[in-house]
Parts: sequence; C-alpha cells; structure tokens
Amino acid sequence: MEKKFDILDEINRVVINEGKTGLYRTLLRAKLGGLMPEEIIRDLAEEIVKEFEDQGNTLGAAYTANSFELYGRAIELYEKLGELNGDASYFEQAAFIAKEHNFKEKSLECFRKAIDIYKRKEDLHQAASTAENAGLFEHACQLYCKDGNNIRAIRIAKKNRLDSLLKNLCEDAIKKFKSEGDFKYAAYAAKAIDMNDDFKKLFKLAIEKEKNNGEFLEALVLSEISDVNGGLEDYTGPFKMNCKEIIKLLTIEFDIQSWFGLDDLAEKTRIKTESYQDSINERMDIYIIN
Repeated sequence: MEKKFDILDEINRVVINEGKTGLYRTLLRAKLGGLMPEEIIRDLAEEIVKEFEDQGNTLGAAYTANSFELYGRAIELYEKLGELNGDASYFEQAAFIAKEHNFKEKSLECFRKAIDIYKRKEDLHQAASTAENAGLFEHACQLYCKDGNNIRAIRIAKKNRLDSLLKNLCEDAIKKFKSEGDFKYAAYAAKAIDMNDDFKKLFKLAIEKEKNNGEFLEALVLSEISDVNGGLEDYTGPFKMNCKEIIKLLTIEFDIQSWFGLDDLAEKTRIKTESYQDSINERMDIYIIN
C-alpha cells in the first residue's frame, strides 16, 4: 500500500505544479509500473481526456484515451477529428482501433467514411487501399481498376477467392494487354485463372517478341520460367554463362508474378534464381582454389 500512497502524493504534486499534461506522464509511469489500481488510473485518465477536449485539444484527448485503453472514447474523438477536418486519416485511425478491439461494425463504419472522403478527393489509390484494409475486397478491386491498377485487383481477387470477379478481371486484362502488345502480362493474367494453354501460347508470343527485338537473354529467361520451347537451343549454352544478368531478369519476373498473386510460379522462379546463384558461387570456389 505504501507505493500507492507515494504515487498519489506524486500525482497531487504534479497536478499543482504541471497541470494535466504532467499528470498524463505520471499516470503513464504509474500504469506501466503497476503502481496504482487500474480503476483509479482509468478515472484520472478520463479527467485528462475531458480537460484536453474542453481546451480544444481533441487530438491530445484522443491520444490519451487510446493510451489508457479508453477505446470507445478514443474512437469517438478520432471520428470527431475526421468530421472537423475532413481528414480521412482520422477515420482510419478510429477504424484500426475499433478493428483491433473487435468493434467490427464501428470499424467498417469508420473505414467507409474514410473511403468516401478519398473518393470525393479523387484519390482512388488511397480509397482502394483503405477498402482493402477494411476487408471490403470487391470494392477494393473496383477502385483499383478505376485507378488503372488491374494487376493489384487481380491479386486481391485471387488471394481472397473471389472466383467470379477474378475471371472477369483476368479476361478484361488479357484483352487489354494483348491489344497493347504486352503478351507476357496477358499470359500472367491467363495463368491467374488457370488458362494454361493460353498462358503458353501468349508466352510463346512474348518470347518471339523479345527475339525479334534482339533481346535473346530475356527470351531465354521467359522460355525457362514458362517451359515454352522458344527455339533458343543455339543460344542456351553461351547465354547461360551470364548468370548475374539472368538472376536480375529472373528477379524482375518473380516480382511481376508476385504482383499477380501467382505464388506457385513465383516459387518456381525463386528456385531457378537460387540455382543460378549457386552456379556463381561454385565458379567463385573453383577460382579461389586455383
């Protein structure tokens, strides 16, 4: 009990000399150190929150409420800030607090308010990202597509097994990429919905395009990751000696495959990348020995 009386004396001293801001720091030390009963800390924290709010320091009130686990008050105050400032980030903060503490309906309500603000400001990327964080995946896909990020939409739909939406997204993406002459991306979109024959046909076109442009190393890499015979037998030996450049190209393909949510293909590419790195390491070992 002696510790409790000591900390109460300290609180009285701080309130007299430093006001509520000093009390906040002292209470936080008391909470972290287990020096006072939780109910007393909570009551005093509520007083600090009210005083900050009365002073017009709504952000300080919200921060204090969250720090002392007054989550309902924290959510309410961050919402108030969002309304006052027309700032979506405050609604997002309220949403994350609500989500973390299982206030599911309140969390969705706050996320939706944030999305609406971003949409009014025509910030579609942030609106889509917020919808994704909220678990509103179909809405997120729609917003990413409006923002021109079809690949992100495909990844979300695939990851969350939105099969009907995924099919539509990929079919639209295939048409778009083919019309732009980007056969590789069209192939990846086909792969995302298991159109494996189309995947190989489109990759063959992508390989031919690289060959026609004189990019034989790129063509070789595409041939390897797709298991499509690109007619590169005469080049395979000499080009495979260029391991460092092949690793760079494989790393690029790994990233693109990951963007599309093609985890199995990306893993296969990662293994190929490691095998080329092993070849470099073996050569270095031989060089060192000799």
